[in-house]
Order: sequence, then C-alpha cells, then structure tokens
Amino acid sequence: MQHKVTTDAVVAFTQCQRKAYYLLRGDQSSRAHDLELALKNRAAVKRSKYLDGLEGNLLHQLPFSADADLQLKVSADDLISACDAITQANGRSVRSGGGEREPHLVVGTSKVSKEQELAADFAGHVIGQIEGIAPSFGIVVPFSGGRKRSNLTVLYPQIRSIVEAIRKMSIDSAAEPPLLLCAACATCQFRDHCYREAEETDNLTLLHRMTPALMKKYAQRGVFTVNQLSYMFRPRRARKRSAVALSTFNVELQALAIRNKKTYLHEAPKLSGRPVELYLDIEGIPDQNFNYLIGLMIKDHDGVTMKAFWADTVADESRIFQECIDTINTFPPDIPVYHYGSYEPRAFQSTKDAYGIKCDTVMKQLVNINSMIYGKIYFPTRSNRLKDLGAHAGATSNSKRSTTKAGRFPPLRDFWPITAGFLSQISMARTTRFPAHSNGALCI
Repeated sequence: MQHKVTTDAVVAFTQCQRKAYYLLRGDQSSRAHDLELALKNRAAVKRSKYLDGLEGNLLHQLPFSADADLQLKVSADDLISACDAITQANGRSVRSGGGEREPHLVVGTSKVSKEQELAADFAGHVIGQIEGIAPSFGIVVPFSGGRKRSNLTVLYPQIRSIVEAIRKMSIDSAAEPPLLLCAACATCQFRDHCYREAEETDNLTLLHRMTPALMKKYAQRGVFTVNQLSYMFRPRRARKRSAVALSTFNVELQALAIRNKKTYLHEAPKLSGRPVELYLDIEGIPDQNFNYLIGLMIKDHDGVTMKAFWADTVADESRIFQECIDTINTFPPDIPVYHYGSYEPRAFQSTKDAYGIKCDTVMKQLVNINSMIYGKIYFPTRSNRLKDLGAHAGATSNSKRSTTKAGRFPPLRDFWPITAGFLSQISMARTTRFPAHSNGALCI
C-alpha cells in the first residue's frame, strides 16, 4: 500500500523526515502543539474575511468557519494539496477561461515562512499535474499585512525531488528514518515520542551541537551513544594560536562533562566582578517584529534592583527602549551590560533603525556571556541553552510566574546573577590539568 502525499508531509519532510514518515501513516497518537493550534485558529479567522473579498473571482470555494480546519483539497493521483482558493491569473475572469490558475493560501503568522511558500508551491505543482500547466505564481496571505505574490517556478524542482523521496518513504515496507532531534521538535506533535526514544537509547542526537554529518562520522567508528562518545576525547598538545582564532565546539568534551558530571574549561574565561553590573533581557515576538518587554537587573554593590519596561502596543516600543537607555546612562559608560545570546543587540539595532533612537553607547556596553562559554567552558549539560545552564547552576525559572503586569516581576531570566558569579568563581577556581598536556581541558 502506498500512502497519499499531502501538503503536511511535504512541508514536514524539509524539517524532519521522521515527522513526514509518521504523517504519511496517519499517526494520530500525539496532540498538535498549542502554537500550531493557535495559528490554525488565526488562519481560519483570516480566511473567512479574505475569501469574502474574493467572491465572484473564485474557481472553487468551500464553507469556512473560524473554528474549523476546512481547506480546499486539490488531488492528482497520489498527491493531495491544501489551499484556500484558486483564481484565474493575469486579471482574467473565471468566465473568460483564460490565464493560469493561482492558488491562494491563508496562514496564521504575520510573516510568510519558507515552509508556507513551499505549501503554496506544492498546491501549484498539483494543479499543474491536473491541467498540464503549472501556475507561475501563487498568493500567500499572512494574518496581518498585505498578501504576498510568490514566484512558484523557483521551487518546483525542489517540490519534484521531495515528492519522489516521499513516495519511496510512503510504501509500507519503507524503513523508519533515523532519529534526529532538531529545531522543529519544539512544536512537533511527535516530540515526546522522539525524546523518549532518544533518552532510552542515549542517542547522540541528544547533544544540541550534534549534526547529521557528525553522527555519520561517529557511526563509522562504532559510536552511537553519548556515553560512548565521552571516551573519544583526547587532549591535544598546545599550538600557537592567532589572536583572532575562533572558538570551536568539541562534542566529545561535552559528552565527557556529562558522563563525569563535571565542568571542563578549555579556555579560562576573562571575567572579573564589578561593584556595579547590569543584566539585560528583552522579550519579543519575532514574527511581528515587536519587543514588548525589557527586563533590567541592577546589581549595585550588595543591592539588587529590578526594573521592567512594558509596551502594551507597537506604538509603545520606542518609549520602553528610550526609558531603558536613559536608565543605563545614569551609570558610567564603562559599566558592563550582560546579556545572553544575540537577540538583545539585534533588538537595539532594529529599534535604532526603525525609530532613530540613539543607543550606540549602550550597544558598546553589551557583553554577551554566551561568547565566554561557547567552546571554552563545557558544563555537564546537553546544550548551552539558557534553561539548561540555569538549571545546572541552580537557577530554574518559575513556570507559574505571571508574564503580565500583574506579576511580581516580568520573565527576566533568573540565570543572570548566577551566570556572572559562577563564571567569576570558575576563573578563580582551583583547577586540575590533564597531565603532560598544556592545552588539555581543566576539570572543576
């Protein structure tokens, strides 16, 4: 038996082949992620309004409701695509019978993603299988903003190769794709199943920095688990390094840290305590280019002060950044402003570009703690994600804490004060060096 190739399977294939394999077989054992359900509801609301404006120009239309997942299904042999409407292109009316078809897809996000463009392309591909001529363009309609007219011909070769790969996967005798955890797992309905399997088998994919290429390389050497990988680490003799040498991440040393439950230093961090330190965290909705909350913790000698700057609407965004900048500028310009990751500098830069806010001085004060950790400090954790490091350091976030103004304090990541203090302790800690190697890892 060969299963039908659907839009969901085609999109899933580009994210995770195992997910596509499960969808082809109609696995309904797992519930969709809340985010996916919310986006479907938003799309249903937008769809109803959008189709009203197209009435009279539609080739096909089904009744829709705001809480139902009803879409137009276009079938050709074993292919079934989902779209919301099909119209004539080139401004020609339905009655004239001229022009190409154009598939329309309504989505629940504010930006059009590559996966959504791929879904529109697949609809065009299926229409082409029916009529002999594939549409050149398609329309993707986001929840907010104007619709986007996409050139479908660019992705048709990729669509054809994906369809052929899925057809091979769809036969009953096809083997299940290997387990590989990835970014798409965060909102995948099969996430718990895959993580449970990974835990039970101690799979290499549990390590955040593990890639398919590395897994293949280690498989050739008979290494399939994190525990096995931990015995692969061998300290090397020191080499002369240039002043601008980039840090690289060693998954073998990370596995060793996990097995021994110890922290290893490949390079001692350069971080010293200051009487006054600032810790910054910005929360936003990237899909809407909207930063709604800035959390600032001020450590002044032995005192700690928390400040929250809230934006109720996009119109308030420039105000909260200016208030935060004004607060930081009350301190000397050499005071470090610690943050974790690249989001905060990008948020300041985008705000500067959008509103013309002067923040060059503050941006020079920003210190990314992650740059002091990556490839230099190996904690007994599977990733350098803030939640994992925070849990290891004893700073776990309170999931019950309110993220509204009614809460005691916004979700400023609890990890900050412990991060700086922990790294300071590491830099001054008594360490043991691997014998006979000046470039070995230091064990704490």
